[in-house]
Amino acid sequence: MRAIRAASATAVLGITALTLTAPPPAASAQGATPSFRFSVNPVSVPPGGTVTLRVTDCAYSVSASSGAFDTVAVPQGRSVTATVDPSARAGAVYPVTFVCNGETGTTNITIASRTPTTSSTSRPPATRSSTAGAGVRGGLGGSRGGVDSMEIAIGAALVGGSAGAAFYVLRRRGRLGRH
Repeated sequence: MRAIRAASATAVLGITALTLTAPPPAASAQGATPSFRFSVNPVSVPPGGTVTLRVTDCAYSVSASSGAFDTVAVPQGRSVTATVDPSARAGAVYPVTFVCNGETGTTNITIASRTPTTSSTSRPPATRSSTAGAGVRGGLGGSRGGVDSMEIAIGAALVGGSAGAAFYVLRRRGRLGRH
């Protein structure tokens, strides 16, 4: 009977830990295909090269940003060029994010070591994300965001509660003469 109580307490503690650490559900707008069209040409560019950014079907000025170049404003119905950072690593893939009146669309560019490939993405395929936000920034090693004090407090409470429950169960077992 005591084993059942101990197992139940452990199960409840485990479920609580999983519930508290689960990511929030994704917003319904995440992963939806944007209503405006955008393109990056070429999609493969050498370090220091230029890319042409074009946006259509958006009634506002659009901002385009990427880790490969500085954020640029694309006027309504026009195209602009952006210069890729000369220190960009060959073979790296950078997302290019377009924002039109709060709506976002993303495509990728690849940093090439040779002649750029000429092709364009006019409407990206719809992708679904399991978490809200910008997604994974590969290669940053966790340096993009930090651990906040709330996460530390929750982790410490879970570890402390587990240790306290184990200590309590073992002390009760010892007093009753069972090992």
